Amino acid sequence: MRARTPQEVRLAPVFAVRVAVIAVGAVVLLIVLMRARLVLHWIVTAGAAAMLLDGPVRGLIERRVPRALALLSVTLGTLAGAALLTYGVVDAVVDQYGNLREAAPAAVADLVRSGPLADLDRRLDLVARTSDLIDQAPERLFGTPASAARTAAERLGEVVLVITLTVFMLVAYERFEQRLMRMNAAGHPWRWVGIDLGVSDGASGARHVIGRAVALGAVTALVAQLAGVPAPVVLGLWMAWWRLLPVLGLVIGHAPLVLLLITDRPRTVAAVALLALIIAEELVRLVDIRTSVRPPPHVPMAFLSALAFMAGFELGGVTGAVVVVVLAHLAVGVLKAAAAPT
Repeated sequence: MRARTPQEVRLAPVFAVRVAVIAVGAVVLLIVLMRARLVLHWIVTAGAAAMLLDGPVRGLIERRVPRALALLSVTLGTLAGAALLTYGVVDAVVDQYGNLREAAPAAVADLVRSGPLADLDRRLDLVARTSDLIDQAPERLFGTPASAARTAAERLGEVVLVITLTVFMLVAYERFEQRLMRMNAAGHPWRWVGIDLGVSDGASGARHVIGRAVALGAVTALVAQLAGVPAPVVLGLWMAWWRLLPVLGLVIGHAPLVLLLITDRPRTVAAVALLALIIAEELVRLVDIRTSVRPPPHVPMAFLSALAFMAGFELGGVTGAVVVVVLAHLAVGVLKAAAAPT
C-alpha cells in the first residue's frame, strides 16, 4: 500500500486571530469572575431576597398602602425578624455554654471519685484540664476578642450592603414592570413577553417553599419551648433550614427534637409534643395541596430542589443553600412561561 502524502492545513489569519481572541477573552472572564466572586455572591443573594420580599410588598400596595411605606415596612419587619433570630441563637449558645462550664468539670469529678479515672487524675489533673479546655473554647473557635470584633464588623458591613442592594432591586424591578405595561399599552410589546410572569410564578413558588420552612421552624421552636427542651430557637432554625430539602429534610429536621423529647422529657410531654409536630406537618401538607404553585408535569421539582440545596450549601453554606433553592424555582417559572403556547 502506498503511504498517504501529508496534506498541509492552512488557517486563515482572521480565523487564527478570532480563536486567539476568544481564548484570551475566556481566560480574562474566568479571572474576573474568580476575583469578583464575593461581589457576585452579594448580588445574587440580594436578588434572591428581593424576589422573596416582592410578594409582601405587592400585597401591601394592593391594600392601598403607599409604595414607599410598604417597602419600608417589609424591610424593617424582615430586619426585626432576623435580629430576633440572631439574638435567640446567641442567647441559647451563651446559656448552653454556661451550663457546659458547670456540668463538664462536675461530670469529670464524679468519674474521678467513682474510681476508674483516679490514677489518671493524679497525673494529669483532669478536672482542671477540663475547665481550662472549656474556658479556652471561645477563643479557639472565634479567635481573640479583637479578631472576633473585626470579623463581626466585616460581616455587618456585608449585611448592610446586601440589604441596600435588595432595596434597590425591589424598586428597579417594579419600575421595570411599569415600563413593560406602558410598552404594551402603546402597542409595542416586549419581545420576551410572558417571561416576567414566569419570574413572578417562580418567585411565588420560592416564597411558598421558604414560608413553609419558616412556619415549621416556628412551630418546632414553640413546641420545644413549651416542652422545656433546651435551645428551642436553634432547633427551630435547624428545622427551617432542613425543610428546604425534600423528603430527607423531613427526617433530619425532626431528628434532634424527637431524640431530646424521647430521652429527656416525661412520656406525656413527649407524646403531646410529637402529636403537635404531626398535626403541624399535616396542616402544612393540606396548605401545600391548595396553594402551592404547580411546576410543569415533566419537571422533577423535588430532585431539582434537592440538587439546588446541596449545590448551594457547597458553594455558600447555609445562605448559599437558601439562595440557590430560590434561583431554582425562578428558573423553573421562567422555563414554564417560555414553554407556554402563548
